[in-house]
Amino acid sequence: MYTASEYLQAALDGGMIDLDTLQVAVEMAEKQKYLKKHKKKVWQGSDGRWFTYLPEGEKRGLIRRKDKKELEDFIAEYYKAKSDDPTVKAVFYQWLDEKLEMQEIKKATFDKYENDFLRFFGDFGSEKIKSVTEESLELFIRKQIGTLELTNKAYAGLRTLIMGIFKYAKRKKYTEISISSFFNDLQLSRKIFKQNPKDSRNEVFSESETLLITNHLKEHPSLIHYGMLLCFQTGVRVGELVALHYSDVKGDTLHVQRQEIKYKDEDGKTVLEIVDYTKTESGNRYIVLTEHAKETIEAMKQYSHGDIMMEREVRIRCSTINRELYKVCKRCGLQPRSMHKIRKTYATTLIDASVDDSIVMEMMGHSDITTTRKFYYYSRSGEERKREQVNSAINY
Repeated sequence: MYTASEYLQAALDGGMIDLDTLQVAVEMAEKQKYLKKHKKKVWQGSDGRWFTYLPEGEKRGLIRRKDKKELEDFIAEYYKAKSDDPTVKAVFYQWLDEKLEMQEIKKATFDKYENDFLRFFGDFGSEKIKSVTEESLELFIRKQIGTLELTNKAYAGLRTLIMGIFKYAKRKKYTEISISSFFNDLQLSRKIFKQNPKDSRNEVFSESETLLITNHLKEHPSLIHYGMLLCFQTGVRVGELVALHYSDVKGDTLHVQRQEIKYKDEDGKTVLEIVDYTKTESGNRYIVLTEHAKETIEAMKQYSHGDIMMEREVRIRCSTINRELYKVCKRCGLQPRSMHKIRKTYATTLIDASVDDSIVMEMMGHSDITTTRKFYYYSRSGEERKREQVNSAINY
């Protein structure tokens, strides 16, 4: 029984296959392999020349050649060079393109990771990944934490990218670094991270501030103002608010199942899109509607056309609502805050009212109450109320 190589050699020796013809066939097959890696559109211009774009992040951008073969030769050589000894940046885009193609991430996440890469990696992105050692990687991490003054949260974003890049690189045999073991051994003191303490007074609306601002919203009725009021009453994210349909109201519940996302298209233009999924799996949820919340939804019908946040057949954007909240806060003499602070206020109000943890998680769309208590729970009591409670408790 012959092996494949022995059959091939016998065919060559017997003159059944011409060596030059075989070489051309192999080169064509290799070229096609590299051309398949190119996901960007290839087109012919009105002047007869052929055009394409390089993958995201490449400085050269638009590529033009006089004929299609010359352009395809360039594309094949480009990907061949990337495959033989790619840079950290090239591996990053290979990893990211694969995740997008396999639908493991959405385009909005692609854009976020890309922005983080451009922010964090700098010249390190031009390093050949085969030349990166554990020592040079640790030096890079420590240097970026100090130079960019990263908080612990920002460092988590950098770590996510490094994990993804080097796991992909090891699978492709570009590196021998076991990135999981590397991070297990990496010791970073909390003191090296920038501390960014939050003023808890501005993380939520206090009880008196909530009353002040909700009264203002009712006294100055508009679709945007009623939308803000509904957020106080349901805790929905602003991206979920603008995606609501009246059909999502089912008796005493509101089904949250969509959101607005933002990403860049191939021309680099920002696209806003309503998608049929939520931020997380737990985010697809049914929120209990109070009588006041149902009244708010009824009041919105006289201002909206179509979906809940459609005004004159145009959907109101998240950014528009956030800007209006800043203005409302100033009119009420309050520190300007984002719509996310309303969501935190809703969570804090539920917890202060001793609502069961399981219900709080369900209303917020969280899979763990720890998330709610750690990032969404702040004191809503005014200074006078705080003094009263402390004085009452400490009576010795």
